[in-house]
Amino acid sequence: MHILQNALYGNPNIGIYGLCTDSFLLLPRDTPKTFLEQAKTLFQVPIHKLSITGTELLGAFLTSNGTELLIPDILFDKETDALKKTKIPYRTFTTTHTCLGNNIVWNNHGAIISPDY
Repeated sequence: MHILQNALYGNPNIGIYGLCTDSFLLLPRDTPKTFLEQAKTLFQVPIHKLSITGTELLGAFLTSNGTELLIPDILFDKETDALKKTKIPYRTFTTTHTCLGNNIVWNNHGAIISPDY
């Protein structure tokens, strides 16, 4: 196993900015080139650069079971269009608790969901 210490936007809590699965890695549109190169080498999955609700906080707003995404219904049309281009299947979730990545962990066998839902 390879471990890489890094920070994004000066913050070592990179999970708030990105979402990584065995199938893909989602990162903010303005991710620095050096970080992208390291991520390509480390994860060896397709990397897609997006914004979510006009922010870089992909990891906070999105959650995935590895094959599909669960997204809040507050994305801008241009962000939904960009997501469609990745060809990653997704479902839209309507809720006032839009930080799905902070509140839902799921896989093909079950889920752990905040009681706020």
